[in-house]
Amino acid sequence: MILSSVPEESIHMYAADNSGNTGDQKADSYKVKKYPTILVMRDGKEEGRITGAAKNTVEDDIAQIIMKMNEK
Repeated sequence: MILSSVPEESIHMYAADNSGNTGDQKADSYKVKKYPTILVMRDGKEEGRITGAAKNTVEDDIAQIIMKMNEK
């Protein structure tokens, strides 16, 4: 996030219970089926998703998604 200049206030995190509910209607609309799942969004559009175990590390996988976003 630091290297890509993503402001901290633009990051929103939600936790889901065993039934998949986050308590937030918008977050629940993404229909996450596997846990953990990390959605990377920009301007309300999903840009990438990490589902289950990370390929490398969570930080590296998120960085890869953000780098791809910045190429657009």
